[in-house]
Amino acid sequence: MARKRELSFFTDIQSDEKFEEFLKQNVLLVLDVYQELFGPCTSLRSTLEQQKSRKVIFISYGAIIPQIKNILETYFKKTEEGYKFPGYDFDEYLPFEMEVIQKRQAEEAERLRIEHEIAKAEKFAKLDEIIDLMNKNSSDMGITLFMPHVAKDAFRKTFETAKWLSLVNRAGKMIQITPDMMETLNYNLENPIDERILQEIYYKDIFAVLWYMDPRTPVTEALKEFVKRVSEPIEYAVEGEESVWETLLDPLIIDPNYVEESESGSFQSSVSKSADIVEEVIPEESAVPSNQTLVTQESFSVVGGKPSLIGRPSVRSTLKLQSQSQINMEFGNEGGDGEDDNGLIVIPPAWTPANQNGNAVFMHEFFRYQFDSFLPPIIEPDPPHLCMIFPAKIRAKVLEVCEEHPKGLLNYGFFEGEDFDNFTQLCNSVESFEELEPTGKEKMILKVSKKTSYLALDLANLNPLYVSHTVSEGQDECSMLFNQEQQDDEQ
Repeated sequence: MARKRELSFFTDIQSDEKFEEFLKQNVLLVLDVYQELFGPCTSLRSTLEQQKSRKVIFISYGAIIPQIKNILETYFKKTEEGYKFPGYDFDEYLPFEMEVIQKRQAEEAERLRIEHEIAKAEKFAKLDEIIDLMNKNSSDMGITLFMPHVAKDAFRKTFETAKWLSLVNRAGKMIQITPDMMETLNYNLENPIDERILQEIYYKDIFAVLWYMDPRTPVTEALKEFVKRVSEPIEYAVEGEESVWETLLDPLIIDPNYVEESESGSFQSSVSKSADIVEEVIPEESAVPSNQTLVTQESFSVVGGKPSLIGRPSVRSTLKLQSQSQINMEFGNEGGDGEDDNGLIVIPPAWTPANQNGNAVFMHEFFRYQFDSFLPPIIEPDPPHLCMIFPAKIRAKVLEVCEEHPKGLLNYGFFEGEDFDNFTQLCNSVESFEELEPTGKEKMILKVSKKTSYLALDLANLNPLYVSHTVSEGQDECSMLFNQEQQDDEQ
């Protein structure tokens, strides 16, 4: 009986030549990639990607001997039975990997949702405190916004109306509204601005006015009356002619279906001729018929589509106003939809919150400096952050990565102990730590920003001992480890 040839199933690969020789074998290959300091890694990925002719049958994450043994036994048994295993390209995910990835993505999405809900609840709790303080100390004040199409000079037309309503201009400033503000601005607001209108006024200059009035009169009612008087068309009777409707401040009417200027020089619109809006070219010297009101604000007219057309004196749009209800001005009072029956976007010249809580939020957002006497000081919160723990012996490598992302490291320190219940801080600088006599069991704990840089991702490559699962957990853990007094001293 022939003697069996002894085979070596393990080869220690220490060079590229050995690795190339290993891959040329026409048998089932099991490759374990590792690095002593960092554990499993993908340092050989580029070399593996060159092996286009070879197919991946299975991947085992971690040196789990029973699992690898079971894979080999299954492979040989199935092969003897004639089964052909499906092969996958090196850069292609195996089915079980896709399941893991999808599960992790779902878990991450759920973590982000929970973090958002927690942050939202905390923000609204602070807003409730601010609203209570504002209502107790400034219930005789309110805010009005004059939309971007209202020229600053036109605002002076409203002085007499404000005086008649006993409104006193306390402060005024140019502001801009951005999408990320809306969650705050809409909190407890009874008449939120319609989304179609918001899309037209985002990032544009809006003139905000802070009013003061006699505390015996509800300020919200006075401001709603003010907006109504300066915005809504008023009927003027003309003897022998039809009534004329005029406004103190004009709305801006935008036709989303507007078509650019044609070769003939006229402007076309998809609005039908039977509609109440009629676009036409009117010479500058021409008079507007008495049964039509030219909706214009200073030098610009009702525009069909693009604000860039504002100011062309030879191109005007006339608006037939048969009744006051033709233009829906409820936007300034009860939160109308900002759209008329023709599908046109109607942007009123002025708007005010319909309730005092809404006023409080807007005043705090845009005129906080007026209320510093009773509002708590602004404390800038830390950005969302994680707690990451490393062996103190690799501190040099950790700090080298941190130096590449200076804004990502919020705090760090050296601790002894095995868990959060018994961690004791030794010091908060490398210099102080090196003056001690380390035992090798000390931990370096970092407070790492999750959103302001990629530091957390780069540090993950250093094989941390622990990473917070969510930013809410990271906030709780870091608050236990890094006390506020220490943070103030460092700042």
